[in-house]
This record gives sequence, structure tokens and C-alpha cells, in this order.
Amino acid sequence: MKKTLFLLACLLMWATCASAQSSYRLGYCPDELPADAQAYGVSGATNRLSAAICLPKSKMLRYKGGSVKAIRFAVKAEGLSSASVWLRSNLNERSRVVQSVGTMADGWNEVELTRPLEIDGNDLYVGYTVAQAEGAKGILSAGTGTEYTSFIATDNQWQDMHRFGVDALLIQAVVEANVPTRDVTVVSLDAADLQPAENALISWNVTIENLGQPTAERIKVSYLLDNAEVSADQVSDLATEETRALSFSKTFATLTPGAHELAAAVSFEGDADENTANDTLRRAFFVYAESYPRNVLLEHFTSIPCVNCPETDKLLEEVVPTRQDIIWTAHHVGYRDDEFTLEAARPLTAFGVIGNPEVMFDRTVVGSSTTAAFALTPGDVDALKRFVAEAAAHPAFAKLSVEATAADGTISVGVEGEAADFFSALHPATRLCLYVVEDGCTASYGQAGNPTKFTHDNIVRAIPTTLQGQTISWDDTHFSQAFNISLDEAWNVNNLRLVAFLCDAPAAGSGLPTGAVLNAAQTSLTPAAAIAAPTQISTASSATYDLQGRRVVTPRQGIYIVGGKKVAL
Repeated sequence: MKKTLFLLACLLMWATCASAQSSYRLGYCPDELPADAQAYGVSGATNRLSAAICLPKSKMLRYKGGSVKAIRFAVKAEGLSSASVWLRSNLNERSRVVQSVGTMADGWNEVELTRPLEIDGNDLYVGYTVAQAEGAKGILSAGTGTEYTSFIATDNQWQDMHRFGVDALLIQAVVEANVPTRDVTVVSLDAADLQPAENALISWNVTIENLGQPTAERIKVSYLLDNAEVSADQVSDLATEETRALSFSKTFATLTPGAHELAAAVSFEGDADENTANDTLRRAFFVYAESYPRNVLLEHFTSIPCVNCPETDKLLEEVVPTRQDIIWTAHHVGYRDDEFTLEAARPLTAFGVIGNPEVMFDRTVVGSSTTAAFALTPGDVDALKRFVAEAAAHPAFAKLSVEATAADGTISVGVEGEAADFFSALHPATRLCLYVVEDGCTASYGQAGNPTKFTHDNIVRAIPTTLQGQTISWDDTHFSQAFNISLDEAWNVNNLRLVAFLCDAPAAGSGLPTGAVLNAAQTSLTPAAAIAAPTQISTASSATYDLQGRRVVTPRQGIYIVGGKKVAL
């Protein structure tokens, strides 16, 4: 009898705990379908189209131990079929839960999961996949977009569409969980990765959120440098799910070169936080005393049918040759194909290329642009100079050198790199990319808008490493890599350059393309039968480069590379 009563008591206790769980809709969009929701699709037919949002760890810690019971998504159903919903820890990994939808309706569709997912408190991607008929636009968005809200993929090639102005996708996870009564978290901590050793201005940008049930009062936010508190803020009256942005700055006269740690921590004054796992965010930053000379990689998007491209060519010709720290490459993708289009370069359009002419510096955002690639205003020399200066201002903590020779139909390339002691900690997954670039290419037809222009420079002819590069095997702070590349009969060996650059690996699961370029180098190809002694030659007929492969607009007396040959000027 006692045993029976004990079991009944346990069951009653379980039922009480279960009933205490509450249901939440997690997402970034309105619960109701807005009248002004925007619809998206892809041009032409596609096999599969996917959409997703990210619920980051800072948000999911609140619901740890609960479960995702259902997924909601809103679409325009016409032209969409074969839908499935899924949950992933990473966009580029297999789904942890996947379930077919069946018939879709216009507006919201709620799919109850036959196998709910237990929430572990880490990042969670919530999405759906459909087959799209040609011309259909069924993915809906509304509300305010952020870096978590708008991922779209064709055939599982993901892009962060927030960078292109897409609002939050209409996707939600339905969660059941016991939410702590008192729980404040640090949602984000932003600060510069690098600082000079002297007069370093350290700035924290911090966002906190009340994940508990009542309004939170008497919150302390502490700012720490290398575990020592340097300042604090007092925050009160933070409602449930309300966020608060805070900032703090301090100048330090001298910091030791190397790695340091910033931290932001929240606590209640006089009361305990029920979930301390999300109270502190930490991030490393690095202090430097010296850096390497930097070359900026300019990737120019152009094409022969582009009527506006000649004007941008003139703008770049006016600015780029005045500096020796810019390596100019050109991709004939973005607006209609031509005879110089390289299919291997086409994924670069994920950086924001929507047409031609456009440019990109070191694959990073410059100026007021929201994407790395952006259009230039013809004739705006001052703006271009500002963009170049901004890109060149980033310090480099690794350098490259390139050597290349051609013989028997093969280009032999050697690339060597050297890095600062803390480089691998700052950039733990760097990759090496290699371009074969040709100048003085004669097109078989005239340039749109300028029919007399038949010669095109800086054309990327081959990408031996692929756009995302290949992993580097560092020997402490050095590496050496060799390549053998077959010469294409269409290339003029005397006009070839080899461009090498280091870049960050793409962020895992983020839907982003290849990461930022960290430094670059180039060299002109040296044919095996090159002229041993310099030859006097006029520079009027071809571009001029120094012996390091850098273009020179006004050469002084000395030895240069002109038309692939060493010459004396």
C-alpha cells in the first residue's frame, strides 16, 4: 500500500512539473501574417529551395531541458511542393530532426513533430525545404532582419540574405520549457579583435536580456580585462524578454603584445541568478607592436556586354596605379557571360554582386555598403580613394611571397608565408588561394559602350585552389606550398601573373562565402626561356611591374617586368 501511494505521489509530482511547462514561439517575425510580407524565390527552375533562421545559444539557454514540439512557417503555396521541416545545429550539417509536411496552405503552416527535439542550449537552426516551380516566389519575410533571421539556399548552397536587405523570414519554433524565474544573460559582446600596444582604446558593446519571468531589478553589468574588473553599469527595470544595449570605453597607455581577454558579466544584487551558465561572455583580442606590409586584393566584377564598365575601368585606372599596395584582379561574372567568364569564380556573387560593374576589397565591407561587393559611382575618384585607404588600413600579421616559372606546358608555383606568433590564435583556420591572372587579353568582339576597346587586363583565368582556398600546414610561423598548373593554349604566357592570398575560412554553418583576405602577393610569370640580360624597350605598349610583381604607373630608372620580360628603363 505504501509503495502504491509512493508511486502515485511520484506520478502526481511529474504531472505537476509537466504542467508547469509553458509554450513559446521562438522567431523574429510577427505571429500573424502581415499584409506587407515580401515574397522571394529564385529565377528559373530549381530542384530544392531552403529557408532558415538561427536561434543562437544566448537565446536557447533559457529553454535548456525543454523541447521543440512544432515548427511554423508561412509561404505562398502556389508553385511550391514536397515540403519538409527540419532542425539543425549547423546549416552545413545533417538535420537533427526532419519531417515531411504534406499539403501546404497559403499563410502559416504548423507542423507538430512526431519526434520532438530536446533543447541542449546551443545554437539551433530552424528551417524548411521545398521544391519550387519555375517563376514561383513563395518564401515570405517580414519584421526586422538581423544576422540570425534570413538564410536562403538553393541546392543547400546557403547565403545570409540579411546582407541583401531581406527581412526576417516567417519561421518559428514552438517550444515547451520551464523558464527560470530569475535569469539575465549577456546576449552579445562586440569589441575590436586588434589593438596597438600603445594608447589602445578598448571599447565594449554589450547587449543583455531578461530571460526570466518578472521584471528584473538591480542588475550589475561588469566589464573585465584579463579577469580584472575595470568598470561596471547598474541596470534596473528590465522586463521579460527585454534587451538593453550598453557600451564602455577606456584607453590603456600600454598593453603587453599578445593575447588578452575581454569579458562582460551580469549578476543580481542580493539575489541569485537561477541560470549562471549564460551570465558571462568572453572574447579574446590581440595587441600588436608591429605588423607586416599589406597588399589589398581588388576583385573587379566586369563583362564585355556591360555598357557601364568602361567608365568604371577609367575610374580604377586613375586610382589603382597610383598605389603599389593594390593587386587588381577581374572576374567576368555578375552580368551576362562572355568569352572571359570563369565558372569557378561565379560563387563570388554571394558577396553581394548583383550586376556589373562592381568591386570588392579584401572581401570585406568598406564604406557604407552592406555587402563586401558594391557598385562604384563613375567619376567619384575621392570615394574610391577612401575605400582603398580603408581597406589598406587593416594591419597584416602574415605575409606571402610568390615565385612562378613556366616550362614544358606547366607553370610551377612556389608560395611561402610568414606570420606573427599570435597569428594562428587570431586566425585559426586560414586558407591559401591562388589565381592565374592574364593581362592584355584581346577579345573577339568590342566592349559595349566602347566598341574600340578590345584589350582586357587583370582577367582571372584559373583558380587552382578553388575560391575557398586550401588548408595551410603551418610549421610554427612559416609555411611553404607548391603548385603545378597546366598552361592553357588560350593564355599568353608572357602576360600571366600569379596572385596568392591568405583568407579566413568561411564561418561554419553561417551560410557565408569565403572569409576576409588577410594579405596578398603576386609575381609575373617567368618563362624558362626568359631573356637573361635586360633589354631596352618602350613602356607605352604594355603594363609595367616591378620585380615583386607590383604594377608601376611611373617607373624610375631600373629593372622592371614589361610584357613578361625583364627590361631596363
